[in-house]
Amino acid sequence: MKSFLPILSSLAAVSALLASCSSGSTAPTSDLAHRVNPFIGTDFTGNTYPGAQSPFGMVQLSPDNGLPGWDRIAGYFYPDSTIAGFSHTHLSGTGAGDLYDISFMPVTLPYKEAPQPLGIHSKFKHDTEEAYAGYYKVTLDDYDIDVELTTTERTGVQRYTFPGGDAAVILNLSKAMNWDATTDTRLEIVDSVTVKGYRMSTGWARDQRVYFVSRFSRTFDSVAIDTINLVDGNGVATGGRGIVAHW
Repeated sequence: MKSFLPILSSLAAVSALLASCSSGSTAPTSDLAHRVNPFIGTDFTGNTYPGAQSPFGMVQLSPDNGLPGWDRIAGYFYPDSTIAGFSHTHLSGTGAGDLYDISFMPVTLPYKEAPQPLGIHSKFKHDTEEAYAGYYKVTLDDYDIDVELTTTERTGVQRYTFPGGDAAVILNLSKAMNWDATTDTRLEIVDSVTVKGYRMSTGWARDQRVYFVSRFSRTFDSVAIDTINLVDGNGVATGGRGIVAHW
């Protein structure tokens, strides 16, 4: 039997903000959200992503295929067959390959890892994908994990349905694609269900700083930080990747 694990991730602040203006006109009374197809533009060079976002929200929670390239500027390219994480910031319809901040990847151990830039990943099929305005769902075939994404104005919500066995969630603060490059990160274990930290990067957005707090619905059995990363005297990871939750 599969088990559920919701994760609540809140982005506290972003250094680069986009301003928008309103015409002041009254919105139509009929609800047209059900007509939205988030997969439009994810093929060819539309450079859009299929994940969840609230209107005027600061979180764009969406899957990343894990490979660089012009077709993958938004992190996702419909002809691809891999997912290498679900990150909280994306650009849509642009020619600038940037953001992809705070990337989570649920796995069962041992996880599947390819040489960089793909790294830890899973195969998936479009038959198991579902998306509408504010919601995205997919099955990670290599681990038989169902992933559901939604957002509020400032928060990304992820729900993982594990098949059982040795389950883990990997938070990769050093994950970067295209123009994006990580310059500094921090990961701190707050308590048995909460982690917080930041990711600083450079690229199309120079000196970008994203701070986050993530709360899990179940307590960790253990937490492991990747040994290739620096850890300060308080046990805080100052860079890279870690298994932040293990059950």
